[in-house]
Amino acid sequence: MVGSPIPLGVLDEASYWKLFKKCAFGSEYDGECPQLEDIAKKIVSRLKGLPLAARMVGGLLKEGMNEKNWRIIAESEIWQLPQNEEGVLPVLQLSYQFLPPHLRRCFVFCSLFPKDHRFGGEHLVRLWMAEGYVAQDNMKDNMTLEAVGSDYFRELVNRSFFQEAPWGSTYVMHDLIHDLAQFISKGEFCRIDDDDSKEIPNTTRHLSATLTDGTKLMELSCYDKLRTLQINSKSIWFDFPGESPLFIQFEKLKNIRVLKLQNCGLRELPEKIDGLIHLRYLDISYNRYIRRLPESLCGLYNLRVLNLLECKLQNLPHGMSKLINLMHLNVKDEIISEINNVGKLTSLQGLSSFKVLKDQGHEVAQLGSLKQLHGRLQITNLENVESKQEASKANLNNKQYLEKLVLEWTSDDGNELIMPKEVLEGLQPHQDLKRLTIRGYTGVRSPSWLQAQLLANLITLGLKNCKAWEDISCIGQLPNLKKLYVKGMPAVKQISHGLSTESKFLPNLEELVLENMVALEELPSLGQLPYLKVLRIERMPVVKKVGDGFFGSRDQGKCFPSLEELAFIDMPEWEEWSWTDGRQLFPCLRKLEIERCPKLKRLPPLPPPPKSLSLCEVGLTEVPRLWEEIDGSSSSMIVSELKIYSLEEIKLVDIPECEELP
Repeated sequence: MVGSPIPLGVLDEASYWKLFKKCAFGSEYDGECPQLEDIAKKIVSRLKGLPLAARMVGGLLKEGMNEKNWRIIAESEIWQLPQNEEGVLPVLQLSYQFLPPHLRRCFVFCSLFPKDHRFGGEHLVRLWMAEGYVAQDNMKDNMTLEAVGSDYFRELVNRSFFQEAPWGSTYVMHDLIHDLAQFISKGEFCRIDDDDSKEIPNTTRHLSATLTDGTKLMELSCYDKLRTLQINSKSIWFDFPGESPLFIQFEKLKNIRVLKLQNCGLRELPEKIDGLIHLRYLDISYNRYIRRLPESLCGLYNLRVLNLLECKLQNLPHGMSKLINLMHLNVKDEIISEINNVGKLTSLQGLSSFKVLKDQGHEVAQLGSLKQLHGRLQITNLENVESKQEASKANLNNKQYLEKLVLEWTSDDGNELIMPKEVLEGLQPHQDLKRLTIRGYTGVRSPSWLQAQLLANLITLGLKNCKAWEDISCIGQLPNLKKLYVKGMPAVKQISHGLSTESKFLPNLEELVLENMVALEELPSLGQLPYLKVLRIERMPVVKKVGDGFFGSRDQGKCFPSLEELAFIDMPEWEEWSWTDGRQLFPCLRKLEIERCPKLKRLPPLPPPPKSLSLCEVGLTEVPRLWEEIDGSSSSMIVSELKIYSLEEIKLVDIPECEELP
């Protein structure tokens, strides 16, 4: 159980100096800079033992490890300032003053968020970009604008303006740092709550409000110099009585760049929304009444981010391809795949799903010009691609930022003129791809690019429901593969090492699932895999024997040395599990699951004890030496002498030949 945070007070002098030295000099410092230490001690005497101050000033000093920079900081006039009425410490102002100008702007923008807000770096960077805070002149070779923004965020983290949160991949801002941001941002930035009585200055350019109803929206949208308007609701569903009053004032937001109206009860957007010519970021997510978007939305040519999550949209405007600067479109997969001529959105970085159709504007070639795609891409209906030449127009091998790719055939139209293997050949991904799934492929052979030299960085591979694919031995050559899922491959009769030696077969594999392979007669040799932790074998109807070869080479002292979870499910013909004595089997096993294997009579020895054991619908007549010697004098073994000291979970169902349980 996680308790409430414990506030830390000031540290004693020795502990504080130790912390400060680590922040300012680094953990490897061995005292080789006595002059800097003298300056550091003068600075430390002014920090009042506060750990936050040590981290921030120490990090600031570390940025410029020379006597001149350190003296400038030590002799700054800011040290003479008293703590102001907002409680902002001079030492924190000092850290802000020494930020580069581009980081100052990014930091002050964060004053729009409430205390204890969980910041996602990616989301924050996109807001900075929309405001123009991320400079192109900071871009290095082959660096995207978002990568520059991510560097900004990391630098603020390194300087302790953000701290990593204990939950998820988010960050929080210390309350004192948040006070600093609000103090510095006065006049230009403003954040209010519904019950807040403070006035909004006329100089306000960036406004954030947390509301309980829509009555204040008309007033807020009167500020015609706003560049940012961010509305958050305290309600689960936030409703307007009748038509949304925001529409009346929409035309006044001429300078708006960021418009976030999450969960605001909006029913529609105004037809004149294209008048917001500077708008770069539009978020209307969680507005459940929005069914359609006006065609005029497509006139927002500067729009970079459009967030439509959890809206009940039935479709998108026909002219979406006019949004040539759009980088991020967040909407349901089935809607995003309907965009006509999506290839015109050349700045697009996220396209989770693309459905290939024979209609003009939905060909696979539309993907060719989308060179900035990041993250995940699923291409479905590949049966509508007729040749390698057509497939290659997708230019998948040039999409260096893609991490996950799903290639899916959803039907087999029986067209003998289409050669699936040639189509798959034309869909060769970039060599940096991390995750690949091939689903529904109707070809017999593997593509030539599924090999170590061309996919050396692949860590996850899924081959699913490929009914004619016969030989998948090429997968054994993938050197960095950690997860392999082979499911629904009825034509595969064996999984061999192919061109790999046994020692080089999937050398880094950690998880393997073999499922529903109706023609597979023999399990491959797997016991030699040094890092395999999870092995699941399911629905293998013709496997009768798991032989000694399953455990790997006979000269191995340990078989499956890292395996923690092992499952055999639904193997109706499996009768024999054989092994050679003298080798240690499954030394790290924690969970064993054997279900619906009615002909299996006995198990190998399994020391040490697993934490979880499930035996369901098995035909065991002999229980192994699981953990301690048991009495074997009876011809029909009785499970009465087992010493199962550390078993946390056990499931024994339908073991017909077992006469007694302890």
